[in-house]
Amino acid sequence: MPHSALRSPLARVSALVLTTAGLLVLGLPTSSALASYRYRRVRTSDYDECTADLIGRGAAEAVAATACASAFHPREVSRCVAGIGGGETLVVSDVLSACRSVRRPEDLAQCFNQIVGDDETANLSSVLSHCRRSLLPNEFANCVVGIKNGSTLTTDRALATCIDAVDTPGRVVQ
Repeated sequence: MPHSALRSPLARVSALVLTTAGLLVLGLPTSSALASYRYRRVRTSDYDECTADLIGRGAAEAVAATACASAFHPREVSRCVAGIGGGETLVVSDVLSACRSVRRPEDLAQCFNQIVGDDETANLSSVLSHCRRSLLPNEFANCVVGIKNGSTLTTDRALATCIDAVDTPGRVVQ
């Protein structure tokens, strides 16, 4: 008889306990698996503030509206543009383009500011481009500043060295 094993009381209780435990585990909320720490509901005010901020910084209305409308987190895009200090040297459309093309716009701004804060004579367009191309902008900025301060390399040479070394597949997967 194939079902003879379930006739003993111990087997029945064990099967019942295991089945109940399995169903309880399946019923637990999975919000931590589904949503990242950055998830939050985007509101009308997010688009409003993003658009107004970008227009206030010199972006054309249509460009600002498109940038905010296509962003998953519109406030992050406007914070990125606001956070990148380039004065008259950087064109707002270039900064906006860089902020729109990365996964984490605020990390791009931090990368840019860390490198420029260490060397105010750095080529701002080059720093922005390298931070945008980096998969791990904060680690990239640490690499550039550390290499530059620990050697006689220029910022441009440190940028080139770190962009070649930091984004290797083995380091990204960590």
